[in-house]
Amino acid sequence: MLTASQILDLVKGGEGYNVDFKRSIPSKVKEISDEVVGFANASGGYVLIGVDNNNQIIGAEINNNKRSAIQDTIGEISPAIRCDMYSVEVEGKKVWVIDVPSGKDKPYITGGLIYVREGANCQKLRTAEEIRAFFAECSKIFYDAIPCRWFDIDEDIERHNFKSFLEKAHLSEDLPIRQLFDNLELLTDDGRVKNAAALFFGKEPERKFPHAVVRCLRFKGLDKVHIIDDKTFGGPLYQQYLNTISWIESKLKLSISLKVSVLERKYGRFLLTHSRRIYAMPFVTATSTRKGRLSWWKYMMTGWKYLIPVVFFHWWPKISERRA
Repeated sequence: MLTASQILDLVKGGEGYNVDFKRSIPSKVKEISDEVVGFANASGGYVLIGVDNNNQIIGAEINNNKRSAIQDTIGEISPAIRCDMYSVEVEGKKVWVIDVPSGKDKPYITGGLIYVREGANCQKLRTAEEIRAFFAECSKIFYDAIPCRWFDIDEDIERHNFKSFLEKAHLSEDLPIRQLFDNLELLTDDGRVKNAAALFFGKEPERKFPHAVVRCLRFKGLDKVHIIDDKTFGGPLYQQYLNTISWIESKLKLSISLKVSVLERKYGRFLLTHSRRIYAMPFVTATSTRKGRLSWWKYMMTGWKYLIPVVFFHWWPKISERRA
C-alpha cells in the first residue's frame, strides 16, 4: 500500500512505464481496465485517480456506485487478476490508487484485446507479429503445454507407443501413466493432460489436431511443380519422425563402404569386415533441419504447418571418402 510520500514522489516523476494518472473516473470506465491490463502484461504499476496531466494533485471522490463499476470492469479481465484499490490522503486531498501486480498468467485480455505498456502509454497489440513478439518476450506457454480437454488417459493412450517409451527410457512397465505424465510435466497444476501428452502418446492425435501430421512430397526437378511421390504420416509424433526419416532414407541414393582387414591370432588368421552406409546427402543435415524447424518459436499457442524442403543432391563421395 502506497503512502502519501510515495505518491508525491510518483506524481513528481510524472506518468511513466509503471504509473498512470487519471483526473477522475473516465466516462468510459473500460479505460481503467485497459490500463490495468497494460500494467499486468508488463511489470505492474499504479493507476492514480485524482492527479491531472500537469502532475498536479486535484483529488477525486469515488462513491460506491463508481467503485463498483471499476471493480466490475476489472473483473472482466481474463484471466482474472487481483488488484487492490484504496484511497490515500495527500496534502488534504484524496487520491485513489489501483495497485496492479505484474501478472503471472500473461497475456491478460480485456474486451478480446491485449494491451501492453509502452513508455507512459497503454498500447493495443494490432498485428499478428506484435502478438507473437509479445508471447516470445513474456515466455508464454507453448501450444503443447495447453490443456487438452478431450484427452482421456484410460481411453486415448496408444499402448504400444507408451510401452516402447518405457523400454527406451529403462522404466518399469508397472509405472502408472499419470505418474509418468506428472514426472514429464505433461499435466497442468489441476491435473489436466497437456497437448504434448496427446501428441506423443495419444492414438491418432491427428483426429483432433489436423495439422499434427508429416506430409512428405517428392518433386521432379527443383521447381516443385510435378509431384512424383506423396506420403502422409500420422500417429504419435515420435513415430511420425521415425517414419519420415525412413521415407527420406528410401529416396536417397546409397552406397556401401566396405573395409576388410586381417587379424592374426594365435590360432589363425581372421578377416574382419566393416561396412558403412553413405547417403547421397549428409543425412545429419536433414535430421537437424527438421528438429530445428519443429522447435521454431511460431509453434506457440496455435500450432503451425511447416514446409521443410530437402534437396536430393546428385552427389557421391570421392574414392578416398568411400574408403574411410
